[in-house]
Formats: sequence, structure tokens, C-alpha cells
Amino acid sequence: MSVRYPAAIDAACARKTEEGVVRPWNASMTNENVLEPESPLPRHAEFERVLLELGELTGAEPRAVPGDFERTVIGFYMQPGFEWDVHRIVREHQSALLRRDCFICSYQGLAVVPTGNVLRAVREIRTEGVNYGIGNKQIIDWLGQTMKSYSLRLMTVSDDLIKADLLAPPNDPETLAESMVRICPTLEQDKLSTIVTKLKEERTLTLWWD
Repeated sequence: MSVRYPAAIDAACARKTEEGVVRPWNASMTNENVLEPESPLPRHAEFERVLLELGELTGAEPRAVPGDFERTVIGFYMQPGFEWDVHRIVREHQSALLRRDCFICSYQGLAVVPTGNVLRAVREIRTEGVNYGIGNKQIIDWLGQTMKSYSLRLMTVSDDLIKADLLAPPNDPETLAESMVRICPTLEQDKLSTIVTKLKEERTLTLWWD
């Protein structure tokens, strides 16, 4: 079955800015203190509306994503006979939903967090590299610094994995690759040139701490 995008949901998810253009998020959406408010984030009215819309879009029921701590992360899991592409949904709707104070990403299906601040969403999901002594705060700090120089869209945010699209060719892929290795020691097994090539040709960034 092909992916279904009801026109009403597309229209709701694609609300425009005052200028009439939906732009990807950038560093201006990460200025607030990402450690506040404390988890779990409160569920606001627009978040509840987004959950209803995404439920119709995916044909799935919203369910809390389980974790070892209290958090507000709601997931939609693919149902038999209803196919949908999580990455396509994220690419097409993330920017508009951020402006509705909601963040979506791939995480055990499609996940939604009630914040328009991408770093606060990473805080709520609490991505960390326990096996390498890399804490959530270190990952958030790295992302915040990186987004000052590179335009990213976070596609996957999970317990120990982050994947992002580079929305523009990186001006200095070598420097970015070196910083990736510092925050993600598992990349040390790859040649730096391999990481640089992926950044330049595929425009994707992957960090994992399994």
C-alpha cells in the first residue's frame, strides 16, 4: 500500500510562517535553556492537536515511548496494512511542526516531543553514550555548537543514536568530521576521509554510541 497523506492533514502540518514560507529550523530555535523546564515536558494544546493529526496521517494510535525515566515522548508505530515512511514524514513536516512547538523524529517509529526547541527534544529523549562516558549534556553542547556552523535536520534521535541531514553542502567537512570523531569514539574505526566523503556526497551525519 502506498503512503497516504490526507489533504487536510498536509494542510494542517504545513502551516506557513508570516512570510508564507516554511523554513528548516536553525540555531535561532535552540537559544532557550535546554535544561528547563525539567522533564517531563508538559503536554500543551497544540501538541494534542498534532497527535490527532499524526494519528490520522499514520493510521496508528499514539503511545508513550517507554524509558527508564519520566519523559513526554509519544510514538506512532506502523500498523499492519498501513504503510508509511517515517523519514519522509519527518522531512516533509518537521519544519512546520517545530513552529507549532512540536518536534518529530524517527525513534521506534515516529516520535513526537512537545517542544519547538530541537536541543530540548534531545534532552527529553536523553540520548547518551553510556558505554563511552558521553553524557546527554555533552551531546547537546556538541549539537548546539555544530548548528552554529552547519544547517542540520535531526532525522533520528534515540537512546544512543542521532542521524541528521545536512541541508547545505558543508563548507569545511574535514573540521566537522574531526569534531564528530571527538564526540563519537565509535567513528574512530573509520578513516577520516570516509567520513568526509559521506558528509560531502550523501549530506548525512550519523553518531552512535552502542
